[in-house]
Amino acid sequence: MQNKLAGKWLALDGTDAVGKSTQVSLLEKKLRADGTETLILPEFSNSPVGRTIQSIIEKQRFYALHATKKTPYADTYALISDMAYHVESGGHEVMTRGGILLSDRGLLSLIGYQAKRVEKFSDIAKEAATDRITQLVKQAMGHLRLPDLHVLLVLNEEEMQKRIVNRGETPLTANDLLFMKGVREIMEIQSNSINSVILDVSALNQEETTTEIIRAVEDNL
Repeated sequence: MQNKLAGKWLALDGTDAVGKSTQVSLLEKKLRADGTETLILPEFSNSPVGRTIQSIIEKQRFYALHATKKTPYADTYALISDMAYHVESGGHEVMTRGGILLSDRGLLSLIGYQAKRVEKFSDIAKEAATDRITQLVKQAMGHLRLPDLHVLLVLNEEEMQKRIVNRGETPLTANDLLFMKGVREIMEIQSNSINSVILDVSALNQEETTTEIIRAVEDNL
């Protein structure tokens, strides 16, 4: 896998509780064991923007700059800024040296969540909202670098709720589940236009999921 990924960026995507962070960590250990320089891009950076985003999410489940005012476009710009910071502050250098970037979330998650929020709060159709956010994200990040491969991890609702409860969090409400379903649908649609592989991990354990991700990399890069 390391030869396929040398100098490239692998992004793991998906909705809540699919195991992105766990898999990024497991993949890093495998790559480092083979002597490959690897840089993890966590969901949010340690920049002032990233720390602000993290502090907001600690208070509310879904990220938004303001708790009551609906600003989905402003929220999107902030998220793009933090992703760009990841690449500019170290990602480019690692890939130039032949190292590998592993990111906890990529373009699919950014597009999925923000397009759904634009649809919800801007009163436009899902297709129009998705087109707007996709164009915005691709144009902004395209000036820097796009991931070479996205692996979209998906779960059924029952398994998602189970994992959320097992990690000590409040179960998703019916509205939350509906929102998550919409986000997943957008990500799956966009995976057709962004180099992506979809893996249903509902019935897979951590080791099996890692094996499938490695197979996806070998087959698609």
